[in-house]
Amino acid sequence: MDPVRLGTVLCYLKIANSSFLASNLALPSCIVDDLVNISLPLENVLPGQFWQRANASLVGYQSVSTTLSQILGRTASYLTQQKISLFTLLHYFGELQEWSDGLPEAFRRATVGTLAQAKAINFLTLRYLDAVMVATRPFLASLARFGGASLSPRLRNFFRFCANVASLAAREVVYCLRNEMDKQLVKGLTAFDRHFLVQSACILALSCVVQLGKRDERLRFRQCIELLLRIPGGRYGYLIRDMRVVEGKLERFAAMKAIKEPYPLPLKKD
Repeated sequence: MDPVRLGTVLCYLKIANSSFLASNLALPSCIVDDLVNISLPLENVLPGQFWQRANASLVGYQSVSTTLSQILGRTASYLTQQKISLFTLLHYFGELQEWSDGLPEAFRRATVGTLAQAKAINFLTLRYLDAVMVATRPFLASLARFGGASLSPRLRNFFRFCANVASLAAREVVYCLRNEMDKQLVKGLTAFDRHFLVQSACILALSCVVQLGKRDERLRFRQCIELLLRIPGGRYGYLIRDMRVVEGKLERFAAMKAIKEPYPLPLKKD
């Protein structure tokens, strides 16, 4: 790659990283994609050649990573608008699905490689799941706060679909982080890992409210606390304390729902 092209790619990656950070802060990016018209090369990397040629496969990895940042930035920026269109949201959901379907096999979680490769692929997977949660969390939060009674059947089904997708993504994040810790790939949480974990815990807590105290969601929320407790030398006492408070509220919420909606008594046999 010539120096001019390499410099252009590096500049574009910095812009994409800024957009990624802005989207995770739920802020619109000040640099929109229309101002930057650069197509990054996606190398056709075979699984056995992953990162053997740094100038080829690393650029391919950065390309899919940058594309994901662009989608995340556009979705998060659109969700900050006062009026949003269901069709536009479906378009962004389709972009996320298309990114996942078109991801080369070398960059998927099933790829076997070195420790550095496994960490990079896991990070890419976590970022994708985080993008899914960013896109669907507002609808889950709306159901948790207002319920779905005031929505039309069409919108209610869409909101519930988003809620289920958000819950599934949060469960997958918890599984990925637990898997990394079991394989001793995590010596301490990075700022990104902490964001992914807290994001998942919020999704699971909201899902517990929407599901009327469903026990599975509460157990997975508790797993988020257990992951923080497993980190050696972690300084996350404030997070654990706050999450314990939320856990207690979820327990009381589930108990209250159980009292208001008791299980039906079994029918007596004649």
